[in-house]
Formats: sequence, C-alpha cells, structure tokens
Amino acid sequence: MRTVLLLKKRLFEKVGWQGIPQKTQLLFMKRTSHLLAKGYSLSEALDMLSWDAQFRDITESMLIELRKGNTVDEAVKQAGFSDRIVSFLFFARIHRNLDQVFQQCSNMIFLEHEYIHKFRQILRYPMFLSFFLVIMLFIVDQTIFPSFTSLLKNNGHLPLFFTAAVHFVDILLLMLNITLVSLLAGVIIWIAKKDSLPLFRRLQLYEKTPLLKDYQQLKVTFLFATHFHSLLATGISLQEALQLMEKQDHYPILSYYASLMLESLSQGASLAQSIQQCNLLRAELTTLFHKNADMTLLTRDLAMLADILTEMTKDKLNKILGIIQPLFFIMIAGVILFIYGSIMLPMYEWMENI
Repeated sequence: MRTVLLLKKRLFEKVGWQGIPQKTQLLFMKRTSHLLAKGYSLSEALDMLSWDAQFRDITESMLIELRKGNTVDEAVKQAGFSDRIVSFLFFARIHRNLDQVFQQCSNMIFLEHEYIHKFRQILRYPMFLSFFLVIMLFIVDQTIFPSFTSLLKNNGHLPLFFTAAVHFVDILLLMLNITLVSLLAGVIIWIAKKDSLPLFRRLQLYEKTPLLKDYQQLKVTFLFATHFHSLLATGISLQEALQLMEKQDHYPILSYYASLMLESLSQGASLAQSIQQCNLLRAELTTLFHKNADMTLLTRDLAMLADILTEMTKDKLNKILGIIQPLFFIMIAGVILFIYGSIMLPMYEWMENI
C-alpha cells in the first residue's frame, strides 16, 4: 500500500498536478528577473508582483520565509515551485547575482514549457490517427480477414499477398501490445525506483542509452557551465568552486563529478585532464579548460558555452519535432495502403475468376 501511495505521489509531482502551474512559474520568474535587472531588491520586486492577484499567495509566502532569514531557494520551495527551480536557485546563496540567476532559470523553464507544448501539438493529430488505425486493424483482423480467408479458400486459391497481409497485421498488433505493456511497466518501474537507484547505475544507464546520453550531456554540461561560471564570477578559485559544487546535494551528478575532479587535481592532474573522466560533460568543456588559464577569460567563455548549449538544444529539438510528424504520417499511410491493397487485390482476382 505504501508503495502504491509513493508511486501516485511521484506521478503527481512529475506531471505537475501539485504546486504552482508551470505557466505561472515561468511568468513569475520572467517578471521577477525583469524587476531585479531594473535595480529593485528582491523584497521590493515581490511587493510589486503582489499587485497581480495570481502572484499574491506566492509573494506573501516568499516574503514570510525571507523575513525568517531563509534563503531564496528555501523561500521558493515553500511557495510551491518545482524542484528544478529550487535546485537552480540554490547557487544564488553563494554568488547572490539574483537578476542573472532568475533570468537563467526563466530561460530554462521557458525552453522546457515551449517545447513540451510544441511536442504535444505536433503529436496530437498523429496520435489521434494512430488510435483509429489500431481500431481499424483490430476490426480488419477480427472480421474482414476471416471472412475473406473463408471466401478465398472456397474459391480454392489463397493469394500470397493476402496471406502476408494477415500475418503482418497479426504481428503488428502483437508488437503494439508488447510495446504498450513494456512502456507502461518501464515508466512505472522507473518512477518507483529512480530515487533509490544508485548514482553510478543511473550514470551507466545514461551513458549506454544513445538518445538519453545526448540529452544528459547537454543538460549536465549546461548546468555545470552555468553554475561554475556563476561561482567563478564571485572571485573564488577553481578549487573552491569545485568544493562548493561537491557539497551541494541538489544536483547529484554535478556533486559526483566535482568530487572526481578534486581527487584528480589533488593527484597533480590539470583541470582539463580531470574533466575527461566525466563522460556526461561535453568535449567543449575540456577545450575551454585547455585553452584558458586566465580566470576572467574562462568565466566569460563558460557563460558563452551555456548560451551556445541553449541554442544547440533548441536546434536539436526543432529538428526532432520537424521529423516526428511526417514520420508518423508516412508510417500510418503505409499501413493503410498495405491493408487496402491486401483486401482489394484479392477481391479483384476473385471477381475475375467468377
């Protein structure tokens, strides 16, 4: 019973049925970053945002937490923001560059919100067609094919194309059932076991799954470049920045990689050499650390890399979204034409033999 309740809770958290709607979070972050960039303090910005009724409860909750002496990430957590925003704002405790971190966070949430919305729009019509295609295949397999099989057997000839079509539909329906059950079981197991899965197992999974590896490399490298740049911008040393990154527990992968890099540095390796053992950090980071010994230039280049990775993510998502819909339509059209041909060709042949 406890396992079922825990799974339901995690499902609710994943799809955003609890807390503040993502669209409201995005708008709040954008307006807050705009006010902070204009020179207002966080308290002044929250007071001004409370004029909007949709933000009033959020700002009141945050102001109460800030007056208690809590940090900004603790305040947004109590207000009901997502864990991604809480984790991102954690580093504001150290570098205190609030307008920048709120802007970066709003960009991250906007990117996620925009492309999830696009993905849903692009898949809506193909999934609708696919649903009716599956129903059509089931009806054809259960009613039309058996009738045609009896009719053609009575005629003494069962065309090879028709036989292939019958087997094809049987196999296709079986594969669809297996795929659906496997995906559902995989999602349930992943949601239930993800948090208890050891970090090194998760890293192995990410590194061995091609598409997942590409996504995680972009995500982890972006987070590392963004937060490492923010820490270096405060004037601390490379080693101090890595130590701070190691101590935080919001991003376990970054913490683990920071510990690996610190261990390599203590053994006399350069930062560029130490980063090579971190498989989910892209090669561009190694190039930057080889290229720059000057902290000012390195800080600048890390900020630029974070911007470039954001653009790369947009380009990749646009390409993927541009391929998905035509691919669905081609597959659906191919199956429909195949089924149509498997029914009509034997019918014409049968009519000619009458």
